[in-house]
Amino acid sequence: MKIMIIGSSGSGKSTFARELGKITSYPILHLDKVFHKYPSEIAREKLREATRIFIFQNENVIIDGNYGSTIR
Repeated sequence: MKIMIIGSSGSGKSTFARELGKITSYPILHLDKVFHKYPSEIAREKLREATRIFIFQNENVIIDGNYGSTIR
């Protein structure tokens, strides 16, 4: 199962993802943690790459963030 939690900044996405992760034991990818590691000119590509790898490596996942371009 793939669960994506997408919403506005400050809406509680990460908190909800952590709580859901505790209940399901699914690994969580927090997109902000990936995005803020890289300069803005390459951050979106790194987000797409990290998301693809994370989904490929895990059958069940939770992803949270507000980067709609990563779900294409």
